[in-house]
Amino acid sequence: MAGHDEVTGLDEVLGVGVDRLLRSAEARGQALPAGPAVTTVAVVLLHRDSRVRAGLPEITAALAREILTGILPTLAAPARDDLGVCARVLKALADEQHAARLLSAKKLAKLHAAVDESTADYEEALVAPERTTWERFYARLMRDEGVEVTDESAVRVWLARYRERPLADRKAAFLAATTAPDEIEPTGAASARHARAAVVGQLSEAVRSGVELGVRAFYLPYLYQEDGRDESAFARIEAWVDRVIDGVTAAGLSKALREEFRDLAPSEDILVGPIVAELSDRREDYGGCLPPVLDLAPLAPRVPVPGVNGGDTADTAALVRSAPLLSAAAGLARWVDERGGAGEAELGRHLGDTAAHLGVPEPVMERVARFARAVSMLRVQDGRVAAGEAWSIWREGDADDLLNLAVTSYAAVRTMVAGLTGDGDGHGQACDQGVGQPAEGAERGEREPDTPGLGEDDDPFLASDEDDDLFLEPDEFTSDEDDERVVDGDVPVLFELFGQQGTASVARLAAIGLDWVIQRAREPVLPVPPAGPEDPGASLAMSMRAWDPLDPGAYALPDDDELERLIGLDEPLDADERAELARQARLTALVADRMAGLGLVCRAGDTVMLSSLGERVMGSLASQAGWNVPTLSEVAAAEPAVMARWLGSWPAWARVAGLLLWAGAG
Repeated sequence: MAGHDEVTGLDEVLGVGVDRLLRSAEARGQALPAGPAVTTVAVVLLHRDSRVRAGLPEITAALAREILTGILPTLAAPARDDLGVCARVLKALADEQHAARLLSAKKLAKLHAAVDESTADYEEALVAPERTTWERFYARLMRDEGVEVTDESAVRVWLARYRERPLADRKAAFLAATTAPDEIEPTGAASARHARAAVVGQLSEAVRSGVELGVRAFYLPYLYQEDGRDESAFARIEAWVDRVIDGVTAAGLSKALREEFRDLAPSEDILVGPIVAELSDRREDYGGCLPPVLDLAPLAPRVPVPGVNGGDTADTAALVRSAPLLSAAAGLARWVDERGGAGEAELGRHLGDTAAHLGVPEPVMERVARFARAVSMLRVQDGRVAAGEAWSIWREGDADDLLNLAVTSYAAVRTMVAGLTGDGDGHGQACDQGVGQPAEGAERGEREPDTPGLGEDDDPFLASDEDDDLFLEPDEFTSDEDDERVVDGDVPVLFELFGQQGTASVARLAAIGLDWVIQRAREPVLPVPPAGPEDPGASLAMSMRAWDPLDPGAYALPDDDELERLIGLDEPLDADERAELARQARLTALVADRMAGLGLVCRAGDTVMLSSLGERVMGSLASQAGWNVPTLSEVAAAEPAVMARWLGSWPAWARVAGLLLWAGAG
């Protein structure tokens, strides 16, 4: 293989070329730090209009202005007393061109003037909140606290200690560095912080991707050899990208935030992002407004939560902390944290002990552990399990933090159970319908051809027979179009409940999922009073049970008369149709029970009921996707034009109730 053994133009310029530049600058009495020199020269070299002359990239006045006001402010986090270090490197590069007789004295003076003229804008951009990346944020904090940022071990020690700081201190530091005061007032500090973190993550990814594309161009001849992909060349690219970023931030920071400390630098949310994207795509089709179901619907369920103000007026934090699945995951994090970490084998033994204590099958606790890893309640590093960022949020977070944890948890469960719908029988099709509207498709029993079957061992909460690891990596929870277990499309249970006064029939949802032509229910599905407080172990076992399409114990179809009322059958189901519907309904019931473990819904037999937390989670997701999510008071006070727009996207019952409320308030 050639790969990393080859010296590319990039290696030559950033190695020999930069060394010569540093020596020449020092000889002229202009000592330059090596890190910023490498990064600045790399930025010039990677520019689309650059060309190499005499071993270094050529700099022009126009290019200097573009670099100083463009890419460098999103890369560099220099010391506050030396903000102009990269500008000095550009001048030194021009001086080197002049010394090599490649630049006249007149052009040299013009170039220096261009750098000087752009420096003020550059230094202003360096402190602009909208230019913040995770690397720049942490590098600046380190410098302000006196950390030697050129010492990689000191950088890693600081990151480890920063991770242990109180959550409130970390939130305040981030908000102060990344958000202008006028951005906080309209939405409040918590919402502004979460919105800003998403933007910072996206910009960090974009900056890294841009640098990587430029570096990769130098390695194109070496990426693939006769025997396939040359991993050493790809590793060399990654190392160069890290070096370019670290040169103007802190030694080893880029790699650290990608690996051991990635929880400190979240990028695009791989769990929540797909749901938000789907809701965004559907915003126009559905009118872009969700009704306040539990306050507006005359038949909305009132599901009490033990110890939480009756459930209807409970605060978000208490609702999240009452969820059985999150509570169990937090219990694992607490156990690990109390021990300062644990080996995977040790945690495995603890899972067995916990399962015995709760009276649940051990695989249930294994699924809980994988869920805890997916939502960062636990993290794994070098074979050791430690408490993750979500554990800090669980202990110290405010209501907004905990709502975001609930949203992430819903997205994790949604992504995991998506594997159960990969046979074409799943719920993805139902999401293509409007809120509360019956699906229009094939007659019942008509199926898409060539859909793969679903075996009893296809539950993605379980590791495969070949996978002995207790945990899956985060990217193993993401949808991959090459993985036939996972399909696009959200599990529609929460979304569907907004169209049906907060309650829905499992059998009806299953029929929609099968693309059966169904009629509107002759009357709404009434909420079912809960049986009373349930044993925590029983709740957890039900919500995290394995998928078994033949198990009638967890769910049974209603009789034919009730099915006729719920679905509007033209004629009774034959045996094959009933078996098909039963299988789909058991899958829908499993999805609902997973969500019940998060406190988002409650299921009693064939009836699924939306909880207050479920309404808030879906409202948060819809808000992120640009939907209007008005409260009851906002509906009452809406302007006529706004109210008309909202009513146009609501189901019939919500239009009637909303209009009566609005008219009465006027």
